[in-house]
This record gives sequence, C-alpha cells and structure tokens, in this order.
Amino acid sequence: MLKQVLILCGFLVGFFSQKYPSEGYIHFVGIHPDVRKSGLARTLYQKFFNTCLLDSRTIVKSCTAPINKLSIGFHKQMGFSIEPGNSEIDGLPITTGYLDKNDQKVLFKKILTPR
Repeated sequence: MLKQVLILCGFLVGFFSQKYPSEGYIHFVGIHPDVRKSGLARTLYQKFFNTCLLDSRTIVKSCTAPINKLSIGFHKQMGFSIEPGNSEIDGLPITTGYLDKNDQKVLFKKILTPR
C-alpha cells in the first residue's frame, strides 16, 4: 500500500486592509530551509500581488525586523521600497514603536501595476 506524505514547503499569510481599500498586507511568510532559493517565496508573493490586483488593490505593504538583512534584501529584489521611518540604524530607515515601545520595524511598500 502506498502512503502519501504531504510536506509543507512554504506559506504566505496576507490580507486585504479593511481601512484602506487599495491596500493588501503581507503579514508573514515562511519557507522551509531546504527549498529556499528555489523561487517559492517569489511565486507566493507574485500570487498575492495578482490576488490584490483582482480586487483592485494596487498597494502592498509589509515589514520586517531591521536585523533581518535577508528579508530586507528579498523585499528590495521584489520591487518594494523602504518607507521613511522615525529613526535610523546603520543608514536604514526604521520605525520605532511599531507594535509596542521597543518594537522596531523596516516598513515596505510596493505599487502594483495592473496589466
């Protein structure tokens, strides 16, 4: 008897803003270490972008910790710009007090172009 095994290699949690009808937000992404650099994250982001455009949402936002250089580089490669912050670390604009007084984030924004 054959046994099927389902292995989750990656996921993206995103949602549409209830307050801003033109915005979507990527909240969390996880990619299994064995499949990183395979293009899976890029594919998940692209699918979310397409889903946003189907709902006439042309802005996608996201954030990461300033220490997460891989995430910052990935977002830049995906065409996100870094939003101005209220502080700076090593020349990188950051927003302090994001969720609480000690929380620091790099905020990203991408403008989608309908095809």
